[in-house]
Amino acid sequence: MYNAIYKIPAYRFTCDGVFTNKTPTDAYRGAGRPEATYAIERIVDEMAAELGMDPMELRRKNWIAHDEFPFTSVCGLTYDSGNYEAATDLALDLIGWDALRAEQAQRRASNDPVQLGLGISTFTEMCGLAPSRVLGSLSYAAGGWEHASVRVLATGKVEVVTGSSAHGQGHETAWSQIMSDQLGVPFEDIEIIHGDTQSSPKGMDTYGSRSLVVGAIAMVNAADKVIDKARRVAAHMFEANEDDVEFNAGRSP
Repeated sequence: MYNAIYKIPAYRFTCDGVFTNKTPTDAYRGAGRPEATYAIERIVDEMAAELGMDPMELRRKNWIAHDEFPFTSVCGLTYDSGNYEAATDLALDLIGWDALRAEQAQRRASNDPVQLGLGISTFTEMCGLAPSRVLGSLSYAAGGWEHASVRVLATGKVEVVTGSSAHGQGHETAWSQIMSDQLGVPFEDIEIIHGDTQSSPKGMDTYGSRSLVVGAIAMVNAADKVIDKARRVAAHMFEANEDDVEFNAGRSP
């Protein structure tokens, strides 16, 4: 995804890997995107300087417009949707971009000892890795799947077991809210179980912004199976056709 949000017709990419036995001094994880983003955005800034163009205007001329989606990049990946114009306009408005540019010009004109620098950085990234044709073509070992199971207890409480796990991001709250909406059960009656292979032996953990878009979808699918089973049981008890039974507010009337 080195080409980021730009319509680049062709490129060549080389990089050097440097290995060291020295301890890093920066609290930083190996995401990969920051390095690629720095490279491509630095190129755009240098190009703007060479052309004498405003860096923001050059980006507007070269990024994928909202009416061009879906868009297949030079790397062969298809971007399904996006609106970089609207997102950028909102960001510029929130920070007062025009006023900052005017202040920057004034400081330079007056040779102010304290100058003002304004930087622009954009990027897009594949997140929420899930089973897909792309992962299949890459022979992705784990397949991108996630596991979840839902247990409705005799007390009316619900236990949700997930293979993903939270590291302090608040996943338990988001998952409980989703399951409360899906099952019609009060938020406080839902318990999320995760992080222990004794209780949750299957799963792919949390990474790449996948805990909600993949982990939660697995929970929703599991909840739907519970609802379907509840409708079958209710239909049998009422001696009714299963299609005549509606699930509403956590019950099958």
